[in-house]
Amino acid sequence: MRNIIEVVKEEAEAAQAAQITAVHLVVGEGRDIVEDLVQSLFRFLARGTVAENAAVILHHVP
Repeated sequence: MRNIIEVVKEEAEAAQAAQITAVHLVVGEGRDIVEDLVQSLFRFLARGTVAENAAVILHHVP
């Protein structure tokens, strides 16, 4: 998850974005992803960054 936050911060900086409103994550169907846990961890790690209030949207693909 830390890597995701780093990528989000890098992309925001490259785009000169002051704020990120949403982060879309694509995950394989076979992955055991607990969406609530992902949301909580993202919120915790994004504190104090441009992604602090961003929504996390998971897209499950085959």
